[in-house]
Amino acid sequence: MGATTDNGSTVVINDNAFIDAVGSYSITYNAMNASGNSATEVTRTVNVVDTTSPETPTISIAQNSISVDNQNSFSFSLTDAEVGATYGYTFADDNGASVTGSGDITSESQTFSGIDISDLQDGIVTITVNITDAAGNTSSAVVSVEKDTQDSAIMVPKGFSPNGDGINDSWVIENLEAFPNHIIKVYNRSGNEVFSATNYQNNWEGISNGKRVIGNNKRLPTGAYYYVIDTGSLEIGNKSGWIYINY
Repeated sequence: MGATTDNGSTVVINDNAFIDAVGSYSITYNAMNASGNSATEVTRTVNVVDTTSPETPTISIAQNSISVDNQNSFSFSLTDAEVGATYGYTFADDNGASVTGSGDITSESQTFSGIDISDLQDGIVTITVNITDAAGNTSSAVVSVEKDTQDSAIMVPKGFSPNGDGINDSWVIENLEAFPNHIIKVYNRSGNEVFSATNYQNNWEGISNGKRVIGNNKRLPTGAYYYVIDTGSLEIGNKSGWIYINY
């Protein structure tokens, strides 16, 4: 503090008295010897600053991965974030490309949505969130998530032959599992629905579950049928076309 006694010893202030008391303080020294003689009064200013880092938040991701379905509007949440602090997030791929954003923490649990990361490459995407409090102290949290947009395209075969020979006996739609909210409908040339399914398991063998079929035989006759696959995704939309059944 720049003050000493007449015998050269240093005046020491117990700094524990200022813990959590951020601000500027004036401290005045008054010294008197045994004979009652007083020393010149000395005043010093003490600035107590906050050097404690904000609590490290937790990053939560509702989506298991980044896909073609959510890459244009990705979201994540922070919990245990310091209200009043500021945040800055970075999504970075292994090739050095990144997407950033920043703002204020207004709630201990806060969700950030509508983040477009479609320009990032497939692979591991690292999400870093930096928190800065009013005193300039920082903390950070990091998580990684896989981005895979190559395997999400639905591949529908042109036909199948459910004749029991073990080859192409069922209608197998590749990558349909990437769209768990899908709905499948199949129509004959007259426009009658002959088959429908949700959570389809690639096991249709040409047996109708529709209300209007020809005769009592539920097995559909050889021919072309029109399908509509509602993916349940606003990004992908519906997929439709013709499928040929041949025995």
